[in-house]
Amino acid sequence: MRKELVMNRVTLLFLESGNRNFKKSAFELATIGMNLAADCRGELHAVIMGCGLESKLDELKCFGISKIYYIESAELEYFHVHTYAPALFTLIKEIQPYIVLGMSSVIGKDLFPRLSAMLGVTMVSDCINIECNNNSIIATRPVYSGKVFVKTRFTKGAPYIATLRVNSAEINKIESSGFEVKKIQFIKIEKQQGVLLEIKEGEKKKIGITQADIVVSGGRALKNSNDFSILYEIADIVGGAVAASRAAVDAGCASYDMQVGQTGKTVSPKLYVCFGISGAVQHMAGANGSKLIVAVNKDPDAPIFKYADYGIIGDVYEIAHEIKKMLNS
Repeated sequence: MRKELVMNRVTLLFLESGNRNFKKSAFELATIGMNLAADCRGELHAVIMGCGLESKLDELKCFGISKIYYIESAELEYFHVHTYAPALFTLIKEIQPYIVLGMSSVIGKDLFPRLSAMLGVTMVSDCINIECNNNSIIATRPVYSGKVFVKTRFTKGAPYIATLRVNSAEINKIESSGFEVKKIQFIKIEKQQGVLLEIKEGEKKKIGITQADIVVSGGRALKNSNDFSILYEIADIVGGAVAASRAAVDAGCASYDMQVGQTGKTVSPKLYVCFGISGAVQHMAGANGSKLIVAVNKDPDAPIFKYADYGIIGDVYEIAHEIKKMLNS
């Protein structure tokens, strides 16, 4: 029996971009949105903000999106919450979507709580799944460092707002389909609460830790920043990214943007390899979503081995160099 389309049940995706390209997380969110829109028997729409993205729109044809709202302006090329939030708020008030989805990224964590407050609706953050069941939107999210999974049902009226954890879904494409592109003029509000003064870019990294399929992470056992060089060498060979525990960051061995944990970033790679990380609850709160964890530690009683799928007991320096040698052979 063919499912009838419910026209007012629009799933709206906020797709992130950077350097005039869509981020990998945009395609993950498009996959999640495609499945949810089908469950809700409604249309899938998307909003993108920035400039110079016209040539990239065809990359979105394989996700069942029927309409794209393109808010274009040079002022939107770099994310700034005081410009993005009002523009997205205005669009949502106009089109009245059933649910709005974004990623639980650095941008999403800044933008969506503010958007929720502006709309006067609740939101659920850092979800690993979202579904429509018996006309209810149900979101699943981890709590207590991933030891417990909570299912939350929205009870108030739409729009519902949720953010999804990065790397929580495999990218899945369908047969190419066309979509309508509606360009929207960006109107800057007169009384803006904050102004973007300057952007200082840090050291260029090939791939961010929240986007990487493989993350190689170092802890307090690595005594200085030079010791992290072997981790970078391993990451380069396997096409991964390098992360660190808070202890390593506090010791000056790594920069804050590399920190994984409760006070750092949340990662969900296919493979998480940690060298000299004890496995404190605070760290694992940011890494427990990894599909496979390999731990290297000289202490056989280190808590990390309770989380690890595979454990190697021994000196982190010796084992790191052996792993590099094996990868190069």
